[in-house]
This record gives sequence, C-alpha cells and structure tokens, in this order.
Amino acid sequence: MFETLETNLDAYLQELTECLDFVAASARLRPRLRDYINWQAPNFPHRLISNFLDSVSARDQVIYRALYVSGHATYEQFARDIVTVAADYISANVSPYDSLWEQIRKEHIYRTGQALETIYQPLEHHAFDYDQICTNVGGCLPGRATFQLNSAALALIRGALTPENLERVINRLSVSFSWDKIASHGPLQACFQVRRTRDFANEVKAFLEEMVRNRNRIAHSTGLAAEVGEAHVREQIRFIAAFCHALAAQVKTEVARKVAACARRG
Repeated sequence: MFETLETNLDAYLQELTECLDFVAASARLRPRLRDYINWQAPNFPHRLISNFLDSVSARDQVIYRALYVSGHATYEQFARDIVTVAADYISANVSPYDSLWEQIRKEHIYRTGQALETIYQPLEHHAFDYDQICTNVGGCLPGRATFQLNSAALALIRGALTPENLERVINRLSVSFSWDKIASHGPLQACFQVRRTRDFANEVKAFLEEMVRNRNRIAHSTGLAAEVGEAHVREQIRFIAAFCHALAAQVKTEVARKVAACARRG
C-alpha cells in the first residue's frame, strides 16, 4: 500500500523533471539553432521551425511557474494519500472495532460528518461516495470483527497545507508526529546547509511555508507573481521527493506501532 504510493510519487516527479529538462533545453537551443539548420533539406517543415525560432517573446519563466504549482500540488496530494493509505491499513489490520484506539474513533466520526456536509457543495479536489461513507460509518460498531474507516474523509484538507496544518492532518490518525524525526532523513538533510537536527527541522518547515507562499502568489496574481526560475523548480522537486519519503517513513512506522499495540491488547 505505502510502497505503491511512493512509487507513484517518484514517477510523477520524474515526469515533472523531464518537462523541466525539456523547457530548459528548448530555451538554450532556440537562439543557437538557426546556424545549424539545413533549410534546403527535403520535406523540411519550414513553418514549424520558423515559428519555433521566432518565439522570442515566449517567457520560460511562465512555464516554470506552472511546473512549480504542479510540484506543490504533488506535495498536497501525497499528504492526503498518506493519510488515506494509513487509514485503510488500520482498517485492514485492526480487529475487532472495539480494539481501535478511542482518539481515531472520534476523529473518524467527526471527519465523516465534515465530508457528508459537502453533499450540496461537492469539493472539486475531494470526490466522496456519500452512500459508501454512510455504509462505512454505520459499520463502525462495538463488537464488529471487521470495519472500514472513511479514509478519504480523514484525509479531507481545506486551506493551505502549512506545516501546522500538515501536522494536524497527520494527527487525525492519533499517531506520534515529529519534525525532528522527519528532518533526520538523510536525503532531506542534503537539501540544506545546516548541522543540528533542530535547525534541519526549522529549515524544513521554512521551506514548506515558502512553497505555500509562492504557490499562492503564482495562483492568484500575474504581475506580482513570484519569480520562479529553473533552479527554483529543481530545488522544489528535490525537496518534495525527500520530504514525502521522510513523511511516509514516519507515518508507516508510527501506524504499524499503534496497530501492533492494538493486537497485543486484543
């Protein structure tokens, strides 16, 4: 479950990287290409090549902004998906329902209510099967050997996914969350030039906050949009890959520990 999620993350980030490579190569190639073209070649696509060479007004920075927003969306989607997958893992590995820890039982009911109240104004980035949600919550009863948490409801996120909001979302699973543990992840540490763990944790949170600000500036303005170049996008993709894997590692560990504790009590 978790492995597939991380594989999909890597695949999409690779797509973003390939798009970034293409845009960067095109920007460097266009002003140098004219001297190397054989305009007399058979079946030469004159108009296509001329249009490409004459596209001097095209701003690569606009494309970099779009890639940056897409990278931020990848981070938000992964945060939702990790909660969804973790909740499904809990449903599949805890039995009976009575042994499920109380905090997540309450959180599940509350978040199910929030999901149900969207029925008249559905959210574009959250697709709920309302009939299934009702069936699932109705089956979460004392004495039931099997049950299914509404994982999509537990992953419902509204507003910007700041570090504080991310922590609140993960805490819906009622598992331990530590910025220091996340920041101890080797590939994530390689993204920064600091030494102490606490400094790494602060750098991680600062990067997430800046990413949210840049995303909002790009999405809600034009002339005042954040100036984002190739280097910014490469840095963001590298950070997102490292951060999401670090987040997944912590959630997997803590959820497995909680589930094992339930099994011992049962």
